[in-house]
Amino acid sequence: MAYMIGVDVGGTFTDFSVFNQETGELFNYKDSSTPADPSRAIVKGVRDVLALKQAGPEQVSYLAHGTTVGTNALIEKKGCRLGLITTKGFKDLMEIGTQRRPSLYNLQAQKPYPLVPSGLNRTVTERVRYDGTVETPLDEEETRQVVRELKAQGVAAIAVCTLFSFINPVHELRIEEIIREEFPEAYVTISSKLAPEFREFSRMSTTVMNSYLGPVMEKYVNHFRDSIRDIGIQAEPYVTQSNGSITIQIIPNGTLGSEADCIAQIQAGALEMTKVSAGTLGNFKNEWNVLSVPYVFNDKEHYYKVMDGEIAQDLYGLTAGDGFQGLTWLDSGARSFYTANTPIRTPADLKGLKIRTMDSQMAIDMMTALGGSSQVMSYSEIYTGMQQGNVDGAENNVTALRDHADVTKYYCFDEHTRIPDIIVISSNIWNKMSDNQKQIMQDTAAKMTEDYKTAWADFENEVLEAATSGSNPVELIRDVDTAAFQEACQPIYTNLQTSDPAVYAYVERIQEAGK
Repeated sequence: MAYMIGVDVGGTFTDFSVFNQETGELFNYKDSSTPADPSRAIVKGVRDVLALKQAGPEQVSYLAHGTTVGTNALIEKKGCRLGLITTKGFKDLMEIGTQRRPSLYNLQAQKPYPLVPSGLNRTVTERVRYDGTVETPLDEEETRQVVRELKAQGVAAIAVCTLFSFINPVHELRIEEIIREEFPEAYVTISSKLAPEFREFSRMSTTVMNSYLGPVMEKYVNHFRDSIRDIGIQAEPYVTQSNGSITIQIIPNGTLGSEADCIAQIQAGALEMTKVSAGTLGNFKNEWNVLSVPYVFNDKEHYYKVMDGEIAQDLYGLTAGDGFQGLTWLDSGARSFYTANTPIRTPADLKGLKIRTMDSQMAIDMMTALGGSSQVMSYSEIYTGMQQGNVDGAENNVTALRDHADVTKYYCFDEHTRIPDIIVISSNIWNKMSDNQKQIMQDTAAKMTEDYKTAWADFENEVLEAATSGSNPVELIRDVDTAAFQEACQPIYTNLQTSDPAVYAYVERIQEAGK
């Protein structure tokens, strides 16, 4: 049993939401906050929640929390001592600000507390023009001297914001390199990476604030991560990054219908995101069927390379015109044959066998090429079908043994397909997001994909261990003649060249990536 825990840290109370991934139960819990060290309340609350649920820390698969540590540090002026490096002639930009101010004609108006102390805002000789061309090259020796002086003045962080770096960041990138060389322990933020946007004051103030709060948050997050590890939770903790502007509500366990139903709801504007098999997306754009072509991937490493690379990104955008697009992918293992009585080592072993497959023309064509008979039925019917002899076996990833081990004698690792799950998002919602929100979504999605690779592998190992132990263990057949299966499937490739050139073009790209 696995639990997902979300934590909202407030000034008075810390709230916990605990979701049971197997039963769908949602449990809420509240405890007092510990303002001096917010992580103490989180650790205590997580311990209490697990105790109430009679669960161990190893059962926590996901832990995320939102915190006001950064906001509090800014309000209380408890950020770090930092320096600023900018273009010569623009040292006072942070103090000047913009034309818009609370009291335009009040010469006695109090200015905000400066995050960069006087004397720590430094300039260097360089100039990039409005069109990105370099008018004045960066004076690297002067830059090194500025960095050394800031280090000597005891700064913990350095913000870098030069003119028009959002068009051409060449000077900011070189300044960052020089800081790393001269002052490697400094926390560094450059504006062209953080906020590559028009308007100098907005970009500079954002960059300065990130450097001001960065060391504070880094210390907090590291302490929080260590505290969570100390109580036995191995899941990597997440921290909310979108200032609450992105809220994701999970509706689990097929509540909203089939995968096709969920896609239809996205198109109708009733749903924003969903997880579907790549095979389902083939019903909208044929090119997605390339991931269902048997043996299009050489092995797991080849599969990961393709799904983490440019080819997958191109596939994601194919359905944008249909109202949705891919965001990331989740591993769902390799599909292989498992049978009630017959070990499968070569295609000849499938002759005359009735094998349950997905309702997919590619899966049916594969069975025909391999000499077996494809029997289309729902997943829920497989157990009874194998038990009563209506089918001789099925094909799926090893996690199917969680449901079918009792009627399975052999699981044969031919690994004919690797069909991932895809997280898709409404194109309308995506297009309304700011660049920063899109980046947060992409970064979080990429991390989720990496975490899921490990989680999936652990799940497969757990299922295999259970299936191969006990009084009626499943026998694992690993000495499969993969080359013979690949050769038998070649007619599918030949047919694709003429019947679906668009899919075959992706086949060629994937094969090229595997060389």
